[in-house]
Amino acid sequence: MPEFLVNSNFYHLGVKQDGEPLNDVGFPPWPRLMTRLRVTHESRVTKSGSPDREALESGKPAVEAANVFYYVTYEGDVDLETIEDELQRSAIDDQIANFGIPKETP
Repeated sequence: MPEFLVNSNFYHLGVKQDGEPLNDVGFPPWPRLMTRLRVTHESRVTKSGSPDREALESGKPAVEAANVFYYVTYEGDVDLETIEDELQRSAIDDQIANFGIPKETP
């Protein structure tokens, strides 16, 4: 199963109406579609389809295109040591761990 479908951090995601806990994403009867979509998404044609893609990933063009993440996910934009509330620090730490973006991407 692709790792993005697995709740590897064991987050409490709630429960279904029947009380069963939510966890990993389950596959429907047509999982081959996922494979086809993934192959399409990762193809050279798709990746090179937008010449402005890199320009929209950072800086002013990204902000103008609303192509940015929440500020705490950017490297160096929050100092966890200064956050006194344990719950808030934990929540921000989780966001950084899952969505953290380095200032300079390769």
